[in-house]
Amino acid sequence: MKHIVIGAHGNLAEAFLETVRMIAGTEQTSCIHAIGMKENMDPQAFIKKAEELIDEDRDGEYLLLADLFGASPCNSLLMAFQHCRYRLVAGLNLGMVLEVLFQFDDMSLEEAAEHMVEIGKGGIQNVILPA
Repeated sequence: MKHIVIGAHGNLAEAFLETVRMIAGTEQTSCIHAIGMKENMDPQAFIKKAEELIDEDRDGEYLLLADLFGASPCNSLLMAFQHCRYRLVAGLNLGMVLEVLFQFDDMSLEEAAEHMVEIGKGGIQNVILPA
C-alpha cells in the first residue's frame, strides 16, 4: 500500500492532516499519517512513532513530507524510513499535498515526489495588488 507521511514541528503535521481531511474527506485521506515533533521531544521518540507506523505495513511505499529540509523531523523521517521504499520532499504547502493526494494511486513514488516539487514551486506567488 502507498502512504503519505507528514513530519513537522509542533502541531503542524496534524494541522495539515486535519485541513486536508476537511477538504478531501476522511476516506480519500486514509493514506495520510501525521507525526509531529513536539516541544521537548527528542528525535528518538519521533523515530519510534514512525517505526510504529512502518510496523503496520512493512512492505508499503512511503511518500514522506517534511516541513523543513535538514531539520529534526526531516532527518528523523530519513532515519526511520531508511530501510523502506520511500521518497522525501521537504518544504511543503497545502496545495502540494492536495494535488498529489488526488493522483497518488496513479503515480509512482518518484513521479509523486517530482510532481509535488513542481506544484510547490508553482504555488508560491509574489502577489502585489495595485495601490
